[in-house]
Amino acid sequence: MRGPHPLRTARMGRDARTAVVDFEHRVFGATGLSIPDGSVVPTSLGVNPQVTTMAMALRATEAIGAELR
Repeated sequence: MRGPHPLRTARMGRDARTAVVDFEHRVFGATGLSIPDGSVVPTSLGVNPQVTTMAMALRATEAIGAELR
């Protein structure tokens, strides 16, 4: 059995030349759009990314909540 882990498809980084989202999970060039999932992880982790994905989603929702206040 295989379980795909779609990482790196919306890479997180410093600028739009090398990444899709910034360190607050906001998509470069789009207002009000965030990506709070495992696709922002910049490289393969070598282990099951479930806990990392949950932590990234929690961090993203906290950043989104802070912007809404």
